[in-house]
Amino acid sequence: MLKPKENIYILIFTILTLLYILFVLIPYANKEGFFNEAVIPSGSEKFYYGLLSIPVLSLYAIYIINNLNKITFPKSIIYPLLIITGYIGLFMCLIIEGGAVLWLMIFTIIIPIILVPVCFIIGIKRDVDYLKKRTKN
Repeated sequence: MLKPKENIYILIFTILTLLYILFVLIPYANKEGFFNEAVIPSGSEKFYYGLLSIPVLSLYAIYIINNLNKITFPKSIIYPLLIITGYIGLFMCLIIEGGAVLWLMIFTIIIPIILVPVCFIIGIKRDVDYLKKRTKN
């Protein structure tokens, strides 16, 4: 079981990764035309974008996968953030192949729309159980 301090580390790491995606990756991809369906990126901008996105998001995924079962509290906040960050991060890594990947994102948007509220409700239930167990001791 993770210490409460480590749960906060996971939450902070998830928020920082989401902010990195929103304020670094998306503006760079927009500036270099990765969101344009008519143009397939090539050359140095594809290489630099790969260096910006793939290592950071791979390390994030490895860290979260290793520590996912150890999260104790607040699951109701962490679980939906993990879904959102994972969904956006996956497609920001795939956008290196061109703007047509955005159609995949549009077709699969139903997955996070369903999973975020479900994970939030599951997280609330587990948080309540955790707090009940903790107050009994």
